[in-house]
Amino acid sequence: MATRRSPLIGLFAAIGFLVLGFVGVGYAMGWIEFHNSENEATIEFDKVEATADTEYAVERTEEFVQDTGETLKDAGKSLTSESDEAIEVEAEVDPTVNDGDA
Repeated sequence: MATRRSPLIGLFAAIGFLVLGFVGVGYAMGWIEFHNSENEATIEFDKVEATADTEYAVERTEEFVQDTGETLKDAGKSLTSESDEAIEVEAEVDPTVNDGDA
């Protein structure tokens, strides 16, 4: 018979993953530093650098979203004008074509 695990195990695993991910990213970005001496071990978190990096990331993301929006608008206008031109070309009548009067 199979035993069911508690749903809390998944929750604890997700929380652990998030904490390890934050520590890993923080260490890679230079926000978290570990120091070890004979008498004590310390962990330092640089709030100033983390705040500056976060603000920079937010600004760059806003610029990216605005640029993407403008590009999509331009692409939409281009597609609209191309489809209008195609309709106009199809609507033109070729004078060499006979309507069946022979």
